[in-house]
Amino acid sequence: MFAVVEFVDDNSVDVVPCVWISNNICFWPPYRSYRLSSAVRKAEEPQSSWGQYVVRVLHEYGEF
Repeated sequence: MFAVVEFVDDNSVDVVPCVWISNNICFWPPYRSYRLSSAVRKAEEPQSSWGQYVVRVLHEYGEF
């Protein structure tokens, strides 16, 4: 499952795996470019070292 989320702090929007979201907090990896895209597609498990951001879930999807 994936979700379209709005990051509250900067009003940006992105697609993230639902496993990255918990109680309107989204874990975000410190990756760039291809590595980030790969992490999203593979729905990598979030790590404690990842940043955490307040989000608003706009919509959830079964597949990306």
